[in-house]
Amino acid sequence: MSEPPTSLTYQSWVVLGLFGLVIVSLALSLVVHVFGYSQVSPAVVASLVFGIVALPIILVLVVPDFRGDLKTVAFGPAGVNIQMERVERVERQAQAAEHTAQNAFDNVVKFIFRGMPAGHYYNLRKTAKKEVGKEGRSFGEFRMDEGFRGQLRYLRDSGYINVKGSVGDLPQRGNELNEHVSVTSLGEEFIRLREQYV
Repeated sequence: MSEPPTSLTYQSWVVLGLFGLVIVSLALSLVVHVFGYSQVSPAVVASLVFGIVALPIILVLVVPDFRGDLKTVAFGPAGVNIQMERVERVERQAQAAEHTAQNAFDNVVKFIFRGMPAGHYYNLRKTAKKEVGKEGRSFGEFRMDEGFRGQLRYLRDSGYINVKGSVGDLPQRGNELNEHVSVTSLGEEFIRLREQYV
């Protein structure tokens, strides 16, 4: 379904201008009849008032760009005030689009940050000194098995940690993993953003 144009077409402006001229003419006629003649026929005044009131309504019904967009029509001493709903409709559509985009962003962020297995994330935090191990040390003692080596390779290959040498050369056991491994700025940023968004 295509959205109607956001501005009036040339033909609509012409019709609007003609209707405006007719309304002004009727209003001037009414003023002349009421103030210019001592004997004013109530039928003439009623006809002129009816014309002034009816023409904007007819305008809205005739001009295609106005159909469906009319919100209010107000008549007063200052003239005729016609409010169109198009602006409000566009604002509602923009708000809905923003809400949809925010939901999509939230889902993508959660998907990305939850994509790292929990054990990998816990060890990344310990390496970044976000988790305190035994005796107040950051990571603390470690035992290197194939599963743990796999986690370290994943974190290294993702750019989250730096390893002195290669993962295969790390000792089988040690008192402090942080002597061999450090967290990169990308790893720190990953932790910060994951804590913020998840």
